[in-house]
Amino acid sequence: MNINKNILILLLTLSFGVVAQNCTKIVDNSSDKVRLKTKDFKMPCGDLFSVYAQKPQELKFIKCERIKDSQTIVRATYKVAGTKSKAIEDFLVKTYGMGKLKWTCCGWNNGGKYGVFEHYEFKKINRDCLVLISMYASAEVQDKSKQSKVRLETDRNKIAFFTVIVELVIV
Repeated sequence: MNINKNILILLLTLSFGVVAQNCTKIVDNSSDKVRLKTKDFKMPCGDLFSVYAQKPQELKFIKCERIKDSQTIVRATYKVAGTKSKAIEDFLVKTYGMGKLKWTCCGWNNGGKYGVFEHYEFKKINRDCLVLISMYASAEVQDKSKQSKVRLETDRNKIAFFTVIVELVIV
């Protein structure tokens, strides 16, 4: 069932699944098309993990930004040292159902299987609000022996940092 829920969340997020009760119709007279725009919410932007969920101590909050004209309302960014990345990954997989990190091309990512959590405060904004969690890292590093060369570091402990993105979305 958990796999089906994550697939559904991903499909809804990628589609035009903005819930009608929280949209404003905008008529574009130049093309006679109707667009949907999400309403502006008064959602506090900050450390979403610390305020609304569990946050591992090693996860460092970097910034939060409000996203306009999108299903994503706010996006919080976190970083963790490569040496601590496995512990954070394990926590996010176990606690929130995020997909395990996999090596893909030039780095690590959770393969599109987002972690998820809900909070009653989000339901005040919209009954279909929830949080999606993803994690990734670029493995491109400067080759110290050759100044103009970039190489791939496959040892995650030698990667400077991994990024965790936490997005409050309407699905």
